Amino acid sequence: MKRKASTTEAIVRLIRPQVRRLTAYHIDETPCRIKLDAMENPFAMPDEVGRDIIEAARKTQINRYPDPSGRKLKKAISDLWGMEPE
Repeated sequence: MKRKASTTEAIVRLIRPQVRRLTAYHIDETPCRIKLDAMENPFAMPDEVGRDIIEAARKTQINRYPDPSGRKLKKAISDLWGMEPE
């Protein structure tokens, strides 16, 4: 008689074998004052920067996918550097 797979087993089978074989990367716990390799900043964020981030997040439509062609980003960069977006 064939055993019915548990819900967990059924879900696991949906995940590609390559993904199931992945392991977490090792984090070196070297004691030091500033960990530059961990992308950490030991300094507090300036209040003005925090307010700017909050305002940008407030204006962002996070319920929408971004433009896949990056049209606005390309335009902003090309304007900054004085060149054509193409």
